[in-house]
Amino acid sequence: MQKQYTRLELENMTDAEMEGIIMSKNAVNIDEVKYVLATLMIEGWSPKVAKNENKGLNWLKDAVKSGHQQALEYKTYWDIRFDKHPKLDKIKENLLKIIEQNKSPRACNTLAELNHASAGSDLAKNNPEIAEAALRNKDNAAKYYMISADQEDVIGMHWIGVFYHEGYGVAKNIEKAIQYLEKAAAAGNGQSLY
Repeated sequence: MQKQYTRLELENMTDAEMEGIIMSKNAVNIDEVKYVLATLMIEGWSPKVAKNENKGLNWLKDAVKSGHQQALEYKTYWDIRFDKHPKLDKIKENLLKIIEQNKSPRACNTLAELNHASAGSDLAKNNPEIAEAALRNKDNAAKYYMISADQEDVIGMHWIGVFYHEGYGVAKNIEKAIQYLEKAAAAGNGQSLY
């Protein structure tokens, strides 16, 4: 009979115990076991699991291949932070998958930031193709900050407020700008309060 392990149960096991569960396929949630084992190995904060980043990344990739949502999100942010040669297209593709699956405000904000950063370019002034791409990036930045803001995320509310103030990727609307900035300020964002 297969067992459903909770995260707390898994975090209190050794790496050998979790690997035994994975190999025996004696769990309903094998991908969750792989994910927990991976994060513990990568982070190295458990006294029961030896830190082993390479092995942890392999378990993480295996969980991602099986469609484990949290593993995909963790791996995407690991790639952003630590990959020596991050593949921006793959990162964007993964962020889109995360957004499609659960509208993660963190993924929305990250994708919005990537689009925002790539929208402003002096090259756009002299090249119509680059100008068109920059406009799409502005629109996408606003789109993903709006999804985040709709979930009451303080970062999304702040930036969509700024965008409405500037008319960046959305039609300029001072009333909406104030509305979003006030909500973000009330949620504790000091920049919005300013």
